[in-house]
Amino acid sequence: MAHRTTAPDRLQSKLKHLSELLHRSEDFTHREFTVSGSACSLVYIQSLVDKEKIERLILRPLLNEHPPLAEIMERIPLLGIKTVAVPEEIVRELLQGSCVMLIEQQERAYSFQVKASQTRSVAEPSNEVVIRGSHEGFVEDLDTNMLLIRERHQNERLVLRQFFVGKTRKQVLLLHIEGSAEPEAVNAVTRKIEGIDQNRIHSHGDLLSEIEGDSFSVFPLAMKTERPDRVNFYLKQGRCVVLVDGSPSAIVVPVNFFAFFQSPDDYNTRWWYGSLYFGLRLFGFIFSMILPGLYISVIQYHFEILPEDLIFSLQSSIELIPYGGVAEALFMVLILELLREASIRLPTRIAQTIGIVGGLVIGTEVVNAHLVSTTMIVIIALTAIASYTATSYEIQNTSRLLTLLFTLSAELYGLPGMMTVLTIALLHLCRLQTFGMPYLFPLSPSGNEGFVRTFIIQNRLFQSVAERIRQTFGR
Repeated sequence: MAHRTTAPDRLQSKLKHLSELLHRSEDFTHREFTVSGSACSLVYIQSLVDKEKIERLILRPLLNEHPPLAEIMERIPLLGIKTVAVPEEIVRELLQGSCVMLIEQQERAYSFQVKASQTRSVAEPSNEVVIRGSHEGFVEDLDTNMLLIRERHQNERLVLRQFFVGKTRKQVLLLHIEGSAEPEAVNAVTRKIEGIDQNRIHSHGDLLSEIEGDSFSVFPLAMKTERPDRVNFYLKQGRCVVLVDGSPSAIVVPVNFFAFFQSPDDYNTRWWYGSLYFGLRLFGFIFSMILPGLYISVIQYHFEILPEDLIFSLQSSIELIPYGGVAEALFMVLILELLREASIRLPTRIAQTIGIVGGLVIGTEVVNAHLVSTTMIVIIALTAIASYTATSYEIQNTSRLLTLLFTLSAELYGLPGMMTVLTIALLHLCRLQTFGMPYLFPLSPSGNEGFVRTFIIQNRLFQSVAERIRQTFGR
């Protein structure tokens, strides 16, 4: 950083104070010049700004035209110009990618937004792939994400509120549609964001935890999505959406349990197909939770309910296994999770090889070594496939945890143990709320209109059929 001695002492003291506030970071840069006889200094953080914008849009008009100080705001062809006075506000503007013009004779300074743009291009989100529908996903830039939302939702009632949270002053946007969203829910989310402890926010996940609250529930109380079309769908339903600078995901609140099994594909096909796929995902979630526990409870406590031929087949499969069914299940679940983590963290081509090797070699050899029965491999494979049908990563994690609880309860008490865990889980879901919305709505509390809207995909064809039925029975 090159310091010059041509500026007056007063201007130099301002520069020194700003440098100290930034702990003498060497990418803090300033350039001094004179405008209308007054010494000025343009300060910025070199790694955050677009230098070409500074040269073309700020320095050239100032140095070539020499406008009066009162006309600087009108002569600079930039949007978002504002005045700042307190040194801490100047530092905040610098950290957000602005350059600030200090003037010798004035306490106030001018801030110009010249942040460098290093945003990746819009692409399809890899975690929420659809067959039909939009193939655009959010990126890490808030302006780009708002563009994707505004293009799909050209509604004057779409309201945006801006917050800055944490020590890093991370920008957070709260979106809702005025008149559709419940005011109580909007106010509750606003209070959550405004009441965030600055020392606890380091990432997007910390903000999600703060919004969900201090809940010990294994069920997610907020939805994360990378799809703009999904965000617009929930905005129209009266939900609130939170966007965080630097994150390609949006947070949707409040949501109910069944929202985690809906997909944009459901609304881009015939309504009976969409409803069938929704029900299939919900069945897959329940199936993945109870299948291992059901198998263990039957072979250990309730084998008499099986046909005689099936008993002999299962007996020959497990007779050489030196430990019980729960040890088999936990061993296979551990292997499956290790393979899953390895395939996620490795490059795509290597991950495919790991999946093939793990599925064929390990699956075959653990049977030959009499570590796991062939029936347990089938059970765990079906459980994994069923758990992956859910459209939300968070609800998939819930499925894995509940699978372990049902498995352990089946090992200890058989079917009565599983029924006890199921009853506790249902009671918990019935009393669970997220920003005033019952988590199991429309099942608890029940509502006919909400039930139809949740379990039957209501596209244009469904609405026309329903209207014909109403007209027929109305006569």
